[in-house]
Amino acid sequence: MSFFKYRKAKKTAHEMLKHAQHIRNMREDIMSEAQLEELTENEGSLRAAVEERDIAEIGTAVKNLSETLDRVAPQSKGGGLRENFEIIVVALAVAMGLRTYFIQPFKIPTGSMQPTLYGITSVAKDAPGAMDHYPLKLLKFVVTGEWYSARYAKASGTLSFPKQSPTDPSVLLFTIAGKEHKIPR
Repeated sequence: MSFFKYRKAKKTAHEMLKHAQHIRNMREDIMSEAQLEELTENEGSLRAAVEERDIAEIGTAVKNLSETLDRVAPQSKGGGLRENFEIIVVALAVAMGLRTYFIQPFKIPTGSMQPTLYGITSVAKDAPGAMDHYPLKLLKFVVTGEWYSARYAKASGTLSFPKQSPTDPSVLLFTIAGKEHKIPR
């Protein structure tokens, strides 16, 4: 029975020594000489207790080393909560990024809604409004994404039926008096 108790105590001691070595590697440059000396002394006493195979002495040495590590490198409060919060924020950011740029589901119930998927739409206006002149035009574009653009015919005549541009699907081609006009969809 004492073999298993010693084995468990030895495993605990080795884990504590690994943790102490990690703390030493991470904080050795900012520890004071007294803290470094105390840490070295407690590590040595734990190693000696493991070599002597005294379970009670191993327990005392582990407790002393644990208290020293708590003084040298105190645990931050709310570490688990902060870590979970960071994981949730990163997961949400990745999910939103994937959905926004790669996997955005669309359901188009009627064909009349399909042109809105193209992104560029036009609305006929009789005259430009107050927000359609510089510098307010730039502000309107930044806030709403709208940009006023006037299109004038190059000649007078009859308007032909529109054709789709062979090079750019977002442009319609109109012919007025034999002259071709490009108009965004």
